[in-house]
Amino acid sequence: MPVKMKITAKPGNTKAVAAFNDLPDIGFKLFKKLASERLSRVINILKALPGPVVYPILWTTIRQQVAFFASNGFGRGIPTGRTGDTASGWRKRIVDKGGGVFVASITNNKPAAKFVYGALTRNVAKARIPQQRFHSATGWRLASPLVDLEFQGLRQDIKRQFSTEVKRRASQR
Repeated sequence: MPVKMKITAKPGNTKAVAAFNDLPDIGFKLFKKLASERLSRVINILKALPGPVVYPILWTTIRQQVAFFASNGFGRGIPTGRTGDTASGWRKRIVDKGGGVFVASITNNKPAAKFVYGALTRNVAKARIPQQRFHSATGWRLASPLVDLEFQGLRQDIKRQFSTEVKRRASQR
C-alpha cells in the first residue's frame, strides 16, 4: 500500500497560485529534489537490518506458531534466515501530475512487508496490527511514523524553499 503526499497551491490563495504558476521551472524541480532527499533518508532507515532474532520467539498467535512449523518455516526452512528481500523492496516515486500537482509516494510491495514493517497508514494503532510481535521485538521499525515524519518535514521544506525562491526572484525584478 503506497503512502502518498500531494502538494498544490490552494485556489483561494491567489498570491500562492500566481507565484506557483509564475515559477513553473522550479516547482516540480524543487519538489523532486526535496522529496527524493526525504524519501531516500527514510528508505535507508527502513532498509537497515536489525539485530539478531530475539528468543524466545514472541508468536502473535498459537495458530501462527503451528502454521510456521507445519509449513517448514512457511516454505523457507527452519531456522529461517533473512534474505534481505523485504528490506530491499522499498521504492519511491515522484510524479508531476500537471496543473501544479506533484505526488511523492513510498511503497514496499513485497508480500512480507506488512508483517515486518506494519501497514502504511497515518493511524499508528492500525499500522501496528499486521506487524508481527517477533519482528517488532527483534527491532524492525514500524514504517508509518517514520514516513509520516518525513512527509511532514517535506511539507515544511517545500514551503520554506519555495517562499525563499519567490522572494529571491521578486527582489530581482
